[in-house]
Amino acid sequence: MNKLGVGLLGVGEMGKRHAENLRRLVPEARLVGVADVDRARAARVAEELEIDHSFNSLEAMLESKDIQAVVIATPDKFHGQAIRTAAAARKNILCEKPLATTLADAHSALESVSKAGVQLQIGFMRRYDPAYAAAMQRIEAAKSSARGMLNKADPFTEPVVAKDNRKLFRARFAGLDRDQAEAV
Repeated sequence: MNKLGVGLLGVGEMGKRHAENLRRLVPEARLVGVADVDRARAARVAEELEIDHSFNSLEAMLESKDIQAVVIATPDKFHGQAIRTAAAARKNILCEKPLATTLADAHSALESVSKAGVQLQIGFMRRYDPAYAAAMQRIEAAKSSARGMLNKADPFTEPVVAKDNRKLFRARFAGLDRDQAEAV
């Protein structure tokens, strides 16, 4: 099986985590190289993770014929330009969020991707995190349970019809007593 050759731009905290994950947890990918404006940091990460190449610029990394895709994990303000550069080199792109810091920069980046005919995905990594997914399930279950409670409970501890309940809750939170609420 041919592995996808990946280059990673930015090896700060988030970038290093991407490098570790690509190197150890994605068998379909091969992390070919890492690039960072801090050449020493890129070299350190490459050595730690046994990556063949380190670069001090995206442009230098993109010269590698073994790279088909780029992960962008730089500070936000550099995302748009990095996307344009990678797209111009005809590389598929995974970019950490946000796409860009201005609407004009976002439009320009998307136009470059479209013109180059490459794929771009914005990273929402937590969506696939098992702990995050479990938390979301608990939140959804609680929302569902709360909706049921709102239809059954009376904030004044007396039974009322469900349709009146919403009105009473709103009134109670507005500081009205039962007589004032019923007058509303």
